[in-house]
Amino acid sequence: MKSTANRPEPVEPAFISLAASPEPFIWIMPLSRGLHLRPALDTDADRIMRLISEIWSECPDQRSRAQDDMPDLLSPVGQYTASGGLLWVLEKSDEIVGTVAIKPAAEPQVAELQHLYVHRSWRRRGLGAFLCEVVEQEALVRQCSAVELWSDVWLVDAPRLFERRGYIRAEETTNADCCSTVRCCYRKQLTRTP
Repeated sequence: MKSTANRPEPVEPAFISLAASPEPFIWIMPLSRGLHLRPALDTDADRIMRLISEIWSECPDQRSRAQDDMPDLLSPVGQYTASGGLLWVLEKSDEIVGTVAIKPAAEPQVAELQHLYVHRSWRRRGLGAFLCEVVEQEALVRQCSAVELWSDVWLVDAPRLFERRGYIRAEETTNADCCSTVRCCYRKQLTRTP
């Protein structure tokens, strides 16, 4: 029998549905263990970059800088508002421990899930699945029929999460960046529950 003494306690978020609201689907809600999910502010940019840089440092060949590769996160409110998207941060006290974003995809009625990051110390507690669910629910409110995303293959846990949630792996591409990063596209058809 496996010991559960060192296993982190899962976070049990309570979902609320604002699907009947004509306003964008915005989550401002407390989660267990003192976590809060809220729309990102431009003043969060430094803490968001710090989180992503820490996660990228887990890849031994990663030489890119989040500030250089993701300029949209330097002023998230303006960038995401202009594109019809929204970026959320998951925080505990003043520390950002996770992020996720939604943005309209090039294909009509498809949303793109972006910037799904969870700090290493908060993984394996269901937060990645929770953040996916936030985007999926927002996509349904926006009348989208599917969610798509791109993920770097070195993020080993991410493909398992996406596949457990019903995302199907599609095309693969190699970026022309300093690390020749291999990225995979995933797509999930959404179904509206009555």
